[in-house]
This record gives sequence, structure tokens and C-alpha cells, in this order.
Amino acid sequence: GGLTYRVTGWDKYAKTAIGTAAGVWASKPGRLVVITCLQLPSGEEPVDNLVITGQLVEDARRPFQTAA
Repeated sequence: GGLTYRVTGWDKYAKTAIGTAAGVWASKPGRLVVITCLQLPSGEEPVDNLVITGQLVEDARRPFQTAA
């Protein structure tokens, strides 16, 4: 069995600013962050990143446990 995550939000960050975007790098148990280049239909070099955040969906049979 795999883990299930629910998307909780998304945002767009300039590639030059993502390294200092505190919200992207915040640590929270069960949080998943996917960062990808935001590709332009024109084929130009991307200047932004798309950041999608999700949270682990707790299953009563397998409660989420944080590392000790």
C-alpha cells in the first residue's frame, strides 16, 4: 500500500527567489512539496517554478508517525 496525500495549495515563485522563500522550505510532519519548472507554451526558457503542497491523509488503520 502507498501513502495518500491531499493537495493543500500551490504557488508560483521566480526561480531567483525560491531559494529564500521560507514557506517552501518549512518543515511540517506529513507535508509533501513538489517543485517543478513552469513551462511556457512559447517554448521560452522558464523563469518561474510551480510549487504544489500536499498533506498526508491519515488513515485510522495506519496513523502517521513522526520520526523520533
